[in-house]
This record gives sequence, structure tokens and C-alpha cells, in this order.
Amino acid sequence: MNTIHIIFFIFAFLSSYTFHTISSATDFCVADLSLPKTPSGSYPCKPEANVTVDDFVFSGLVEGKPVAPFNSGLTSATVANLPGLNGLGIAAARVDVGVNGTVPIHSHPDASELIILVEGELTVGFITPAKAYVKTVKPADVIVIPKGLLHFVINSGKEKAVTFGALSSSSPGVHVADFLLFGNDLPTSVIAQTTLLDVAQIEKLKAAFGGSVVFAFLLSYTFHAVSSATDFCVADLSLSKNTLGYYPCKDETKVTVNDFVFSGLVEGKPVAPFNVGVTAATVANLPGLNGLDIAAARVDIGVNGTVPIHSHPDASELLIIFEGELTVGFITPTKAYLKTVKPADVIVIPKGLLHFVINSGKGKAVTFGALSSSSPGVHVADLLLFGNDLSTSIVAQTTLLDEAQIKKLKVVFGGKN
Repeated sequence: MNTIHIIFFIFAFLSSYTFHTISSATDFCVADLSLPKTPSGSYPCKPEANVTVDDFVFSGLVEGKPVAPFNSGLTSATVANLPGLNGLGIAAARVDVGVNGTVPIHSHPDASELIILVEGELTVGFITPAKAYVKTVKPADVIVIPKGLLHFVINSGKEKAVTFGALSSSSPGVHVADFLLFGNDLPTSVIAQTTLLDVAQIEKLKAAFGGSVVFAFLLSYTFHAVSSATDFCVADLSLSKNTLGYYPCKDETKVTVNDFVFSGLVEGKPVAPFNVGVTAATVANLPGLNGLDIAAARVDIGVNGTVPIHSHPDASELLIIFEGELTVGFITPTKAYLKTVKPADVIVIPKGLLHFVINSGKGKAVTFGALSSSSPGVHVADLLLFGNDLSTSIVAQTTLLDEAQIKKLKVVFGGKN
């Protein structure tokens, strides 16, 4: 039973999640990029007979080339280059910020953003009409930016900084303040009249940003209106969730920047029999995630380790490979999609599908995960079958597993009957 207690501890962040039914009518809808988008912003589905595992993998999340004047480089995985993301409400980015570099003030009107710092030191902030929330973050910190709010990133350290980002849209829009004001044909007189900026200042910045292609991947995104009625709804964890799985809002006068930061995304302690360590940032420890439909995890997998077969009934998942080599797979009733992935690769797991991760390399592997729910549910197959009081005879009758095998695994996973 000690082993069982440890296993449940490893997956505690998973087993504490909420559980919902799968809402999708099909297993996935890979984008047919040869066709235009629909009014909902997603693409029509590619014929399933033409779908391959490569539709769910992007291998270009490498360091982006730094561009003046911001000294930041960006790469991203969106539906435009990872068609398996279509309709799943999640995307990923890598940002490399040089010394004294910045990501300029901008917003994502249709997406919340999770920033996971893996190297260096950054000062990150977002702005509401009443207050600025600014925090210096370091490796193992996670900070959430609520949908639609202006925000920025500054390298406040002494060396290059690297961050992975996850956004709650597969084709997130962006509004960069400098481009909106100075990168188009809005007359200088109108800008001066509506912002009170000096004409000389406006003309200087128009010269800098007119026709600029800085942050090209952002500019190619779609643009939508902000749908949220308020800036954010930080979870009041002293109260119960509602029927949709969200917490009531904390009194805004009591909200601080620390409600949007989690500093524990460190290496998890590996535990037998899976040789896997997991840490996660969900609404339970990062209350600023409430209602934003995004969460993060770090998974450290030892040599020959595995993340056992499981599903997230209410969340799609993006895995960003940071170190080592992994074999990742997900399963449909008609086909298994398997791929060996390495650093700079991103693989997406559609909502509700059984999936697994195996360390197929010679050293430890590390991956960062983003899920399209702030409190994602999980069903671990072994725990469902062997970790409860479902009788051995019923398990055998409904799975055709041998009773001896079932009893053996019930001992491992703490099941009864």
C-alpha cells in the first residue's frame, strides 16, 4: 500500500482535477489549410484518411533570431504550422529575450497566456485601467496574463532569457501598441489629438514602425474582439466551484500580482513504478488562472520511465520537449498516432484521447505541458481499472483480461474486490 500512496501523490495534481464529459463530436479536426477559415475562426477538417501523426507535431520551436529594436526572437506553434491544433483552443511560443531586450506592450484579444520561464530573469507585467501588476520572475516561475490585457516582458537579468508560452487559442490574435499607433496610415494629427502625444514623437515612431515586420508571427494572427466582461476573476479558493468548474471571484481590492504567479514548477521527485516526477500550475495553486482555460505542467521522466496511458476529458494538451528524447502517442478507435520527439519539438494531444509518454532516449527527459483548462480532469487507465472497488470478475468480463493479471495490478494500485 505504500507504493499506492506514493503513486497517488505523484498524480495528486491530476486526481484533484474536475471530471467532465468529452464535448467533441469527433476525435479531432485537423485543419485543411488549403481551404479558408470558417466564421468561428477554425479551418474545415482535413479528410481523416489523409491525416498522419505529423499533423500533430511541429519541430521548429527553436531560438528565434533577435530583431531590433527589441532584441527579442520569437517562434510559435499555431494552427498555421501545426494543423492538429485546429479547434483545440491552445497554441505555443518560444521567446528568447537578449540582454536589455523587451517584448513590447501588446495584448491577445482572444487568448489568455501562460509564461513559463526556463532561463534567465524577466520582469513581466500587465495593465488594467486601475492598476499595473508587475513581477520579476526566474526559472521555475509561471505567470498568467488574463485575456485581452496589455502586457510586456523586459529582460531584467544579466544574460539572455528564455521562456515558453502557451495561449488559449490555436490562432491567437495580437495587438502590439506601437504597431497600432505608428505602423499604419492613421494620421499623425488624429493620433496627437486622441493620445496627447507630441507630433514630433509620433513622427519619430512612425518612421521606426512604418512597414516594420518585427514579430511577424504575431502579425499573421487573426484579430477578434475581447469577449470577457471583466479584466480577470481571480479564484476565491475559500469558496466552492460552480457547476461550470470555476471559482467565485476574489474581491478585486484584495488581488495582488502574486495571485498570477506560481513559483513551484520545479523538477518533480521520480516515483516507482513509472519513474516520473510531475509538478503543475493549476487554479488550485495559481488562482489567477480561474476561468482562463489554461494550465501548465512540468514532467521529468527518468531513463525507461513512462507517463502511463491516461486521458484529459476536458482538455487538449500541448507537450513542449525541453530535454531528452520521448516517444509520445495517442489512440483513436481506428489508429494509434506515435512519434519520437526531441528538443524544439511540440506535439498536440486532442481533447479526451488516451495518450502516453515513454522515455525512449538514453538520459532523463524533461517536457513542459500546457492544457486547455485551468483545472483539467484526468483518467489514468490503470487507476480506473485497478485502483478502486470494481470487482475483479466485472473487470475480467468487460475487458477480457485474465483474473490473475487483474488481481496482480489491484495489489499494485490499491484496488479491492
